[in-house]
Amino acid sequence: MPTPWSDGAAAGAHKHFLPRLFFEALLLAAIMTTTASAKDRIGTIDFFGYKGFDVERLRAAIPYKEGAPIRLSEKSVRIVRDRVDKALDRLTGGTSTDVGFVCCDKQGDWEMYIGVRGVSFHELRLNPQPAGRDRLPETALALYVRYLKEWARTVSAGNTAEDDSAGYALSQDAGLRAVELKMRAWVMENEDLVLRVLESSALDEHRTAAAALLGYANPSRKQVAELVTATHDPEDMVRNNATRALGAMAASGIQAARDIPAAPFVEMLSSGIWTDRNKGLMVLNSLTEKRGPVIEQLRPGVESLVEMAGWQCADHSATAAILLGRLAGFDEARIQKSVQSGQWKQILEAAPTIRRN
Repeated sequence: MPTPWSDGAAAGAHKHFLPRLFFEALLLAAIMTTTASAKDRIGTIDFFGYKGFDVERLRAAIPYKEGAPIRLSEKSVRIVRDRVDKALDRLTGGTSTDVGFVCCDKQGDWEMYIGVRGVSFHELRLNPQPAGRDRLPETALALYVRYLKEWARTVSAGNTAEDDSAGYALSQDAGLRAVELKMRAWVMENEDLVLRVLESSALDEHRTAAAALLGYANPSRKQVAELVTATHDPEDMVRNNATRALGAMAASGIQAARDIPAAPFVEMLSSGIWTDRNKGLMVLNSLTEKRGPVIEQLRPGVESLVEMAGWQCADHSATAAILLGRLAGFDEARIQKSVQSGQWKQILEAAPTIRRN
């Protein structure tokens, strides 16, 4: 088995440690490289966490408009965030909670999501920052980098279909699937190390990779428990990867998925970070599919669900509408018909009734 890296390793070992935000920068670079000709403008702009503020005033205040050209890079994303923050601060008295760019709408353009510090925003309760010395070896980090590049390629090509039946995601794209299977083979030989890194490593990028790798272990109560804990990690990408892994497990319906609680993901619905909300929806969609008492746990997130169901991109808004429909007591056939037609006006009209119950 590979020897875990530690702060007490031989001199020079730190040159292998990847810098903070490396994976996020890599992912953006990979998307831009594979589809640079298409990603040159803003397709849609949507908000979340904004209850108490007028959306149209928010839209008018920010210095970016739908259809406007934009070239994203690590530097330009920081500039965009700074300009949005200044505009929101003048209007709302607070900066954004998040400015996220998502690849991509049907025209191949960027979707822009802006978090606002309104009534429907609640700070996510995060775990303390770990301080442990366990590290993943370079081979595991390199495998995760390959995964990110392959994932970016498939997203850009619109080939996102996957098989979750075994409790972990296997893409229908041959290239990405091959890397996912290598991740599974690696974690099957090194699960104890992956668990230790995810639980205690002081380095965010190592926990980020560990969360993705652990999703490919054999489903177990221990795995579920560690991933659930990681859904409230202080690092966004750790939370994203852990929740993504649990989402695949929940969708599979396997025995281990019964140990996945709904409460952490309901809390995510009101997070100020877009990926928390997006992945929280993913897990809750599967957990509530068979209805039952879990449906009532959604009620604290109604305001956030209404906001997200109003997003322009159906790929991201439909799940919120489905959860609202289930909470309103609509039968599944009616909900799915609304979603397939892209018209969920009746579901949104039921929101006041849901709030009163």
